[in-house]
Amino acid sequence: MKFASLSLAIVLLIISCKQPVNNGNKDINPSADNVITKDSFSYLPFWDSTMNHYREEGYIDTFSVNNNRFRVVLDTSSSGDDVPVEKLVNGQWKKIFELYILSMHNDYDRKQDVNNDGFTDIIYSNRQWSEAYLFNKETGSFDTSIVNLASEWTLIDTSHNIYCNTLNVKGDQGNSELYTFKGNKKIILYYLDFDREIDSNGAKYYPKMTLYKTDDLGKEHTIDVIPIPQNTDDFDYLTYWKSHYKKLLGYR
Repeated sequence: MKFASLSLAIVLLIISCKQPVNNGNKDINPSADNVITKDSFSYLPFWDSTMNHYREEGYIDTFSVNNNRFRVVLDTSSSGDDVPVEKLVNGQWKKIFELYILSMHNDYDRKQDVNNDGFTDIIYSNRQWSEAYLFNKETGSFDTSIVNLASEWTLIDTSHNIYCNTLNVKGDQGNSELYTFKGNKKIILYYLDFDREIDSNGAKYYPKMTLYKTDDLGKEHTIDVIPIPQNTDDFDYLTYWKSHYKKLLGYR
């Protein structure tokens, strides 16, 4: 009887050693990687309106771009705040770069094509700005050089690949770019800068927009000063660029 009990204990010990370790990180996109990984994590959808990418229990988000496999790993068992983005290379996950800590205001999106080249990119953003890691077809991975973006931007001309920032002015300052992409390089074409002039008594201010043109060397040259109605803090960038970009760029 003692021998049978000892044998059973040995069998149970062997089985327990073969079980995958669950560190609490859940695979939130299992369909993209459920063959490669053997983790016994429970599954969550990639984007659920009821959830933020910052989660106390952690997760693994696996996905593919142009037949290349990637994953974002939020490991809550780690003491570090940064979140690695990894690529599958010869059956092994290799870190490409890291996203800064994810929180209530910091998040990422991997479903947008930032430069309109047909491949989705990774955008890391907070309330005021964004930065993009663009997919590079030649290398089969994401470029580690960052492309700075506003928190709101719009592709206003698909045929010429023309974009603008669309975050309206609120308060004392603001700016907007009209830009395009050459490959994975962002090229700023024109730039709007919000400013105020206050009278000598400090009683009245005169808000204005200054329009700059960016030359081939990246230097800005003043093109126009656009007055804004007094006591107005708002300026609709999207409407302005849509109404003026063709003339500025010589399309008409």
